[in-house]
Amino acid sequence: QTMEYGGSAAAVARSWGEKFVNWARSGQDEGGDSLPAGVDKFLDPGYGLNPMGGIIASLCTAMLLVGVQESKLAVNIISMTKLL
Repeated sequence: QTMEYGGSAAAVARSWGEKFVNWARSGQDEGGDSLPAGVDKFLDPGYGLNPMGGIIASLCTAMLLVGVQESKLAVNIISMTKLL
């Protein structure tokens, strides 16, 4: 089941990464400045790779880990309160 969650999270992060790239490029269509070549190459290197998907997945994982630590602190405080 963990692999199912991982696969689902990867698919969602990839989708959000593509949406971010489309959003970053949307200024080009409206006559705005185009993205610098290096940034555009990073956002869309080709070969089916999506670096923004990896960045989004990493940020979500970091937020989850911080949330676990916050939850642990809250549970410890409540437990100590009950003991007193």
